[in-house]
Amino acid sequence: MLEYKQYIAICSSVLLLLPVISAYGDRFLALDQMDLSISTDKRVYYPGEIAVYTVKFTDSQGRLVDPDLIRATYDSQFVQLDKVKDGVYTYTTKRLTQQDHQLGVYAEKSGYNFVQQSLTVRPTVAQKVNDNVKATAVQQGSILKFRVGNDILSKSQIYKVRLITIGASVESIASPSWIKVPNHFGVDLKSVDGSIGPGEKQTMKLLVHGEASMVVWNAFDIYGNQIHAGAHKVVT
Repeated sequence: MLEYKQYIAICSSVLLLLPVISAYGDRFLALDQMDLSISTDKRVYYPGEIAVYTVKFTDSQGRLVDPDLIRATYDSQFVQLDKVKDGVYTYTTKRLTQQDHQLGVYAEKSGYNFVQQSLTVRPTVAQKVNDNVKATAVQQGSILKFRVGNDILSKSQIYKVRLITIGASVESIASPSWIKVPNHFGVDLKSVDGSIGPGEKQTMKLLVHGEASMVVWNAFDIYGNQIHAGAHKVVT
């Protein structure tokens, strides 16, 4: 006699209750549970950064299992996941833009339920924390000049500025002499004069590769607390 057995598959956060019929003579076979999890290497991203997704497949006991079929899409385009080992895959994005970026994964394995899941990365676009701080960004050739002006009414002193350039990578900075840095899109700039107090201004120079379209920045006090933030188009 055949009997109906049921299992639950998680598909894009929607629970589906599906009937399964399977029998060998008078014995019955229920599908094993395969779970899919997607995570990223960071919780917060800014435009211009790179995200690394990690995809894991496990059985009901938490043991890694390797699917027979995997289909993945990133921003609605089919992509290939990089296999780390059985049951573990990664996907490395290109430089993130200000829009949402979604990785979707679908997988099948003989004897297991199918699984599908997605995860969206939403880059943080800095909003102004304090209107008293003014900033401008100007690029002339390979030199990017970022100027920060602390308003005379500000109660905070700026000790460090974290700057992310969109469209150009930073090769070195002047503080006050040129210092080589890894070729990337973000850099921490320490105040040349120790701090930028109320009513003070300072221009920070960077040697960049490419043409920057925008800078996203955060300013911090001596204790590492974020006190100002903003995003500005680069004037050429």
